[in-house]
Amino acid sequence: MENYRHREGIKMTKTLVNITQDLIATQTKLELSQGEIDLALEAELEELSRELTVKADHYAYRIEKLETMADYWQQKAAEAKTIAIAIESHIDNMKQRIKDTLISLDKREIAGEVHKFTIRPTSKPKLIIHGEIPDAYNMQTVTVKPDNERIKEALLRGEAVQGARLEQGMTLRIDYKKD
Repeated sequence: MENYRHREGIKMTKTLVNITQDLIATQTKLELSQGEIDLALEAELEELSRELTVKADHYAYRIEKLETMADYWQQKAAEAKTIAIAIESHIDNMKQRIKDTLISLDKREIAGEVHKFTIRPTSKPKLIIHGEIPDAYNMQTVTVKPDNERIKEALLRGEAVQGARLEQGMTLRIDYKKD
């Protein structure tokens, strides 16, 4: 990282925000001078332009590195989730085997030397649907949601749609500069 920052001979101490603010201030000076560029202003513009160039490369390097790190940790998270699901499934299976044993033996309790397992009926019975249900027991549901395509088409035609608007997004591309 240190070599990267010094490759162009510029030690980066300014943030991108600071460089941007300095460039805006320098552009304002240029406008106030009605386009007259003296040596100091020219040197200032060149220095800020170099700082911006180096900062852009530094950002690209850091973004690439962070994306690689994010990919790595997303993969690890997916692996951890798979392991957690397997462990939770194993726990559920163990608990079900204890319940099945208690029910099969017509017992309410199994005690070890340190722990004991007990079962009792739940407060509400659990409904299990295991086949086709007669129509008399079915209900119809209606879902109302915006038709995004129709709304977008109307807005693109210039029509006003209350509660909706189009917003132009911006995308950022990072490419290697061609010399």
